Amino acid sequence: MTKDVYLKSGEQPRAFSWGPATAPVYSTTGTLPSRAMYKESPWSTFQAIVEGTGAVTATVLIEGSNDDETGRGVVLANTSVPGVPGALVQTTASSATMTSEAKQFSANLVGTVVEAEGVTAGTTVTAVAAGGGSLTLSAAATATSPSSGVQANFVKTNWCKTVLGTITLTATTKDTDGVFVLGPWRYVRMRVSAISGTGAAVRGFMGV
Repeated sequence: MTKDVYLKSGEQPRAFSWGPATAPVYSTTGTLPSRAMYKESPWSTFQAIVEGTGAVTATVLIEGSNDDETGRGVVLANTSVPGVPGALVQTTASSATMTSEAKQFSANLVGTVVEAEGVTAGTTVTAVAAGGGSLTLSAAATATSPSSGVQANFVKTNWCKTVLGTITLTATTKDTDGVFVLGPWRYVRMRVSAISGTGAAVRGFMGV
């Protein structure tokens, strides 16, 4: 007796986000890296689009990493779900102090990038207070969290310096291009290394 087996990948294509998992932002106007995305197949295509008014340009790099703490995030101490990164944290608008009622912060978070609502993309941890109840951000929070807190993820930046691909865009109003990548990297991201033009914004997608 024979049986057919069907393997289904995730929703395709997948859009890169420049915001936290709880509040995705599917475009960027600055030179910022996207959140990491799990690469489901060795065979992958990447497309970037830049749009704006008048002449627009952008350079987009595709970067790879096999490090779980870079791709998924650091698993914090005293986590209620072992092996799952992230935690509930509290922020205050215009303050660079982030707190944890569960006192989950530890010194190994220094240098990690913070992904959370109310925290500017690219913000890093500069110091952790003794006892793990608070830490200092490289930029003040932009919003005050609910008393129950918001979900935060702390990711390391062990991305390979040899990029997997480069997409160069230049046109009037809009341009798009892509690259094909063959390689079993565990995680990938898009990093906008240059962007110019009135209202210029970049979006990016991965297909497998």
